[in-house]
Amino acid sequence: MLDEDKIYNLLEKVYIDLQDTKEKVSTIDLKVSKIDLKVSKIDLTIENEIKPDIKLLFETQTQILTKLEEHDKKFDSIEKKLEKHDVEIRVIKGGNKKVK
Repeated sequence: MLDEDKIYNLLEKVYIDLQDTKEKVSTIDLKVSKIDLKVSKIDLTIENEIKPDIKLLFETQTQILTKLEEHDKKFDSIEKKLEKHDVEIRVIKGGNKKVK
């Protein structure tokens, strides 16, 4: 009979441990479900809000760079004309000094 009591006590402890483990697993499962929901919300936010904003920023940056390149070309053209005019003015002023 003594062995049966030991076995019964041992089974009881195993059962209690098993119940405790089931509760822990259930708690973990609930936490994982909450995390899964949060990840889904984050994914939706990224897809619907952040990606379009990033795309718009990229498009805007591309437009700005295109305009900057156009302005650089215009600036270079104006700079060349200014240098040419400087030379012409020096020639004209130098020619006027010789005439006097």
